[in-house]
Amino acid sequence: MPNVFRLLALLAACLAVPAGELVAPRASFPDIGQAGAYQPSGAIEVDISEYAGYAGLIVANGGLESAADSFVSKQYGLRLRLRLSESENWRAVHEGRIAATVTTADVLPLLGPRLNAVVPVLLSYSRGADGLIVRSDIKRINDLVGQTVVVTQFVETEFFLRYLAQEADIPVAIAGDGRLRSDAINLVFAADGFAAGDAFAADIESGARRFAGCVTWAPKTTEIVAASSGAARQLLTNRNLLIIADVLLVNAGFARAQPRALAALVHAALEGARRLRQDPERWLPIVQRAFGWDAARARDELAKVHLANRAENLAFFSGAMDAAGSFAYITQAAALVYEPYLPAGAPDCQRLVDTSALQALGQAFADDRVDIRPQGGEQAVEPVLARDIRFQFEDGTTLSRDAAGNQQALDRIAQWLRSGPGSSVVLIGHVEPTQRAELEKKLGRIPALMAARRLGQDRADAVKRMLVETRGVDPARIVTQTRGWEQPLPQVSDPVLNRRVEVQWRIAQ
Repeated sequence: MPNVFRLLALLAACLAVPAGELVAPRASFPDIGQAGAYQPSGAIEVDISEYAGYAGLIVANGGLESAADSFVSKQYGLRLRLRLSESENWRAVHEGRIAATVTTADVLPLLGPRLNAVVPVLLSYSRGADGLIVRSDIKRINDLVGQTVVVTQFVETEFFLRYLAQEADIPVAIAGDGRLRSDAINLVFAADGFAAGDAFAADIESGARRFAGCVTWAPKTTEIVAASSGAARQLLTNRNLLIIADVLLVNAGFARAQPRALAALVHAALEGARRLRQDPERWLPIVQRAFGWDAARARDELAKVHLANRAENLAFFSGAMDAAGSFAYITQAAALVYEPYLPAGAPDCQRLVDTSALQALGQAFADDRVDIRPQGGEQAVEPVLARDIRFQFEDGTTLSRDAAGNQQALDRIAQWLRSGPGSSVVLIGHVEPTQRAELEKKLGRIPALMAARRLGQDRADAVKRMLVETRGVDPARIVTQTRGWEQPLPQVSDPVLNRRVEVQWRIAQ
């Protein structure tokens, strides 16, 4: 691999942007150091970033430093210091230099099997803080093939883009030495989400069209679109795509040695979240002071997150979450999309989970229920992505229950709907044109066309029926259509490949 400076210069030269806007890609995840046990000296130190998803901890602590009348102080007699940091502090937790940090579940496969930490609580889901902003002519993920997108490596912005590409069955490549793959979405990297947004905004302003889009953070998402004079649009945020889950990462040695402190952290996260849900006007000023926000911004930022309760935590970690992504689903999806970075294979992230504190809090949160609802306006009309799936049929229209590929495809579609509250799918049946000439000669052109359309409709309806009957999908979230043999795949040697169902995913914004 070229050294960092040479590769950075090559990227800058090839893409004709100032070198400061991009950073060189890493071939592997940074080393996380030597494991150690955290031993507090005074206050227990936890690193967080300026993000409303951590507001529950702040409220329960009475601010960044434990207030004398705070929940943490009165209930547990502990001092908790929440330190603001915009750096990724996985290594500090692993080495035992701090008690805990916050992260998103998708990064855990990258941290590897040696990670000296436990994950005891889901803090929140990001609901609109991350967004894919694209040129106005990009209508869906599929349009990014052969194009270049700016993200930040090894954090949720890269995962967000890679996840969407995977679901659309599109390869992802890292751009380098000026080479772009025509069959893949090509990535270049910025130092953080804001820098990614700045690089794309500069490209839009210059009219260079080097980048097709970026994944960035609010409020940069809306700022880019507003300043673009119509040249950029928001393709998707995670407002109704619950795959960005914020969790607490606690040093394992500390958690084992001080279970009461671990219980305090979990209880604080849940209690603070409950107070904010029940009486936000009373408790929001604590968050405002911690982050230096005014009241309007505090309300706006809090609207972009879903603070998780105990019932949602248990469903998240057990895999029973029916309205959103689970821990297992997110980490497995991340391991799959990050496979090029994982030469040793995907680690077992489930071993990191420690729900002992959650289990012990049943009485304190007995009234909690899973309550994650769609946000935003009307249901999406345009699909975010589309992919062709070749279902196996026993005859023309009976879907085979025994085909493993069918079951995997049904699982994937059902998971789309579970991880996207308010989303819907469109199933479009297609027919192979192998008998078109014969049927047109026998029936006439229009009757043959109608017969092909009926066959395509029957195939789409068969997939819908199986999703409803075997996966419990609400039939109102599935639309079926047909194209008959009118839209064959281009340049396929085997016409039978057109015996397919196109699946489109619509996510409300």
